Amino acid sequence: MKQYYPAVIEKDREDLYGAVFPDLPGCVTSGESVHDVMVMAEEALSLHITGMHEDGDELPTPSEINSLSNEDTSDAHCITLVGVTLPGKKKRYNFTIDEYLIDRIDAISNNRSEFLAQAARERLDEMAKKRMVMVDDIEDEDDYKDPDLYTAISDYGSHGG
Repeated sequence: MKQYYPAVIEKDREDLYGAVFPDLPGCVTSGESVHDVMVMAEEALSLHITGMHEDGDELPTPSEINSLSNEDTSDAHCITLVGVTLPGKKKRYNFTIDEYLIDRIDAISNNRSEFLAQAARERLDEMAKKRMVMVDDIEDEDDYKDPDLYTAISDYGSHGG
């Protein structure tokens, strides 16, 4: 399942950009451009949510952008939504796979299921990136404020870009 958390993008005096997630204290990142900070925000959010899940912490419900306080948005260059795929429960499946592939996996991994799950995640992310609007095609920073581009921007660069 995918959720979208609001990110406040700020610009400092040295022309660096930062992203802050008001719903997730401590989840911050920075970059040299809006493009960089958007890619880094996706990664920071994913790592933060994964860490909370592994620690057994309850994930906060994302705020609506229009409900953010003035304190959260006072230094905003722009506000956007960043998507994250929430970790799910593990479920047992029975499927058929080439014996040679199993031998190769077992030779390099102690956990066959985790290896296959990670390989599937990486391949799915790769396929999704090919279908996304490339952030580099966006002509200026005002395009980041276009709600039709929120998903394309926040999904670009998923898991390390």
